[in-house]
Amino acid sequence: MDIRAAKTALMIAASIALGSCAQHAQSAKGPQIDAVSKGVPTFARLASAGPMLRRATPVPSRGSCAPNYKNGLHGTRIADKPCRGFGVIGKDGKPCCTCYAVTGGCKPGFRCDPILKRCVRDDASGYGRFPSD
Repeated sequence: MDIRAAKTALMIAASIALGSCAQHAQSAKGPQIDAVSKGVPTFARLASAGPMLRRATPVPSRGSCAPNYKNGLHGTRIADKPCRGFGVIGKDGKPCCTCYAVTGGCKPGFRCDPILKRCVRDDASGYGRFPSD
């Protein structure tokens, strides 16, 4: 077979392949989908349990009556009171207990989770572990 015949055969095969792909693409179009929403977006205020403290200065825990959690960790003692969270300097310049947005720390039965950055049940697993670990 000479080169001219090979080129012709290759051109015919490519034309057939492209023609069949074009027909397949036209039949697979289906319904028209618009990526832009027709509805108006709704905006809602985010719920927070307390005011955010910007650039809060941390306060060390002092004393030995910090709450103990079921997972073996413990809370802190801030301003001579047990704290289920950590201590920061408040707006009034005095140490206060907080757990991220929860002023006053977490309620009894809850603990401040540093990964989720919120109060979680005291028996909830920590650091991606199962509760039985």
